[in-house]
Amino acid sequence: MQRKLVEQLKKWGMENVTPVTVTIGKNTYVAARYDSPNHDDRTFIYVIGDHPHTRTRNGKLYTRGNVCYNLPDDTRDWYVAGFFHPEITKTYFKREIKPDPKYQPFGNNFLLTPWTLEDAIDKYEKWTYHRKPMTITEGYSDEPDTNTSTTGPKHST
Repeated sequence: MQRKLVEQLKKWGMENVTPVTVTIGKNTYVAARYDSPNHDDRTFIYVIGDHPHTRTRNGKLYTRGNVCYNLPDDTRDWYVAGFFHPEITKTYFKREIKPDPKYQPFGNNFLLTPWTLEDAIDKYEKWTYHRKPMTITEGYSDEPDTNTSTTGPKHST
């Protein structure tokens, strides 16, 4: 699946596409890093799998918006810039949205990107962000063609 992801990102016109493995907490994901010419060559990481920080409230699944991720040798905060997960999407939009193979060929996914503004990501927020450790390993994952996070993260804080 990771090789297909790299190929798809290149077909979509992304530049400098590199296969990576992302680890957040106990979850490891296959992913690819790329520069997007549509976003001023901003760096993104397309991660296959469930949003890393979700919670269940009143029987519905929500994302935690006040979480960002830090790499060991990078002072920037990385945040989830977008995601696709039908159960979460249904919570927010009150209707079921099925994946469109043209735009969501890998099912559940999320995009990570670094916060690049001078002010801290949470400077003007009511709550201080929870900063969680993250690692990125370049190259294809050891898993031949699967996401190593088969169950995704636990739905908690």
